[in-house]
Amino acid sequence: MTEVDQSVLGVVIEDDATPFVRAVARAIRSALRQGTQIPAGPPKGERTVVISAKGDPQTATCVLADGRIEISHGAAIAATATAMVDVYDLAVDVEASTGDEQLINDIAALVNPTSSMDWKTAAHEFWSRTAESPGMPHELILESIATNERLVLGSGLPTYRLVATEDDLSRLCTGTVGLLEALGAGAVAIQGTLPQLSVMTGAFNKMRFDV
Repeated sequence: MTEVDQSVLGVVIEDDATPFVRAVARAIRSALRQGTQIPAGPPKGERTVVISAKGDPQTATCVLADGRIEISHGAAIAATATAMVDVYDLAVDVEASTGDEQLINDIAALVNPTSSMDWKTAAHEFWSRTAESPGMPHELILESIATNERLVLGSGLPTYRLVATEDDLSRLCTGTVGLLEALGAGAVAIQGTLPQLSVMTGAFNKMRFDV
C-alpha cells in the first residue's frame, strides 16, 4: 500500500493501483481538503464499503478505521455496503446501492462532495501541474458559457480553448470528471487540434487519477 497524502489524512492506496482506485482516492482527498470530515464509526472498528461503477466492472473497496481510509481494487467479502456510482463523476446512486445506508451516505459525501473549488482557482492549480508537460499548448483559455468571462493561462501559440459552465470547468480542472467523458456528455466545447486533444486528455487524466 502507498500513502498518498498523509498531510491531509491517512488515505492509502495499493501499489500499482488501478485508475478507478486512483480516481476514488483523488476524490476523497479533494473532499477532505474542502472540509468534509471522515464520518465517525464504531470505536476502534472498521467499516468496509465496496464502490462499484454502474454499467462497468470497475470496483474498489474502502476500509474506514481510526481516521484512515485504505482503498484497494476489487470487492471485499467483508463489506457491509455496496455504493453504486456513476463512472462519470463518482456520484453515488443511493437507490441502486445496497447495505448499510449510513455508510452509503458517508461514502457519497466523500467521493462526491456538494461543494466544489472556484473554477479559476481550480484552473490555476491545473495549469501549475500540467503546463510543462510535453505537447501542452502555450496558452490555455477557459471561458464561462454563462458570463463569457475568460481566464487565460500562459501566453503565445499554440492555444487551446475550453468553454463550459463554471461548475463543469471546476470539475474538469480538479479531476472530478475526465475531458473525454465531459465531451461525451456535451458538458464542454473545445477549440483545438486532434493532437492537442490527446495531450489535453492526458493532462486532465493527470488530475483525475493523481499521477
